[in-house]
Amino acid sequence: MTLAGIKYDGITRLRTGSGMRDMLRFTMDRAVLDAPRQSGGGVALRAGRLTLGPRVVVYLRAFDGRLSGLVRLRLSADRPDLVTLALKPLPKPPLPITLTDVTIDRPVVVAGAARITALDIVSARQSYPP
Repeated sequence: MTLAGIKYDGITRLRTGSGMRDMLRFTMDRAVLDAPRQSGGGVALRAGRLTLGPRVVVYLRAFDGRLSGLVRLRLSADRPDLVTLALKPLPKPPLPITLTDVTIDRPVVVAGAARITALDIVSARQSYPP
């Protein structure tokens, strides 16, 4: 996952299908996900590449991944820690950030546009191998 112009905006309450939830909120100029996979609602999705932007807003319950493949980041709306609190005052980084081994819990994404390649949708019972 490569994120350009990312900014952590803090924790916000968002209405979901299971009621109001605290969510981490990020804004960014562009997000590119290579080989994304998602499952839920009885279906599993995978794609070659998903490109979102401009004006991307991402809400999520929790995030687990590695910054540049090295430094592990774990963020949770339920347990904001010092890392989460330290991210808020930081300005947008001048260069894109690359994250690997990413797992995101309950993402909600709003973007000005989305482009997806090699989309494949199957029943969750036929789910893709890890």
